Amino acid sequence: MNLQGQSGQEIQLTYDDGEWQLTSLESTKEIRRLQKENDALKTDNEELNKQLKKALRLAAVLQLDLQRLTQQAGQSIKFSNEQTRKEFMETSPEELISKRLMIEK
Repeated sequence: MNLQGQSGQEIQLTYDDGEWQLTSLESTKEIRRLQKENDALKTDNEELNKQLKKALRLAAVLQLDLQRLTQQAGQSIKFSNEQTRKEFMETSPEELISKRLMIEK
């Protein structure tokens, strides 16, 4: 049997073994629990998105700083010849760092 609840929700009653069971109340509780969980996950997701955007901005700034410092290094380093200078300037900052790390090991 279906009844209309005070808040407009439909309440479902079933008759089992001489007893009336309120079945829709449990599903309503489950829906509310899932909605709360969903809201909490949305909040966490929004916070993580903010942190990700901040990290990406910082990474972009660091990348620009690295490129600027690499260019400055290319201008201040005395190279033995123009070819060596050209190779240095054409090498990406990431490659320069990885080469430097390999030398230090």
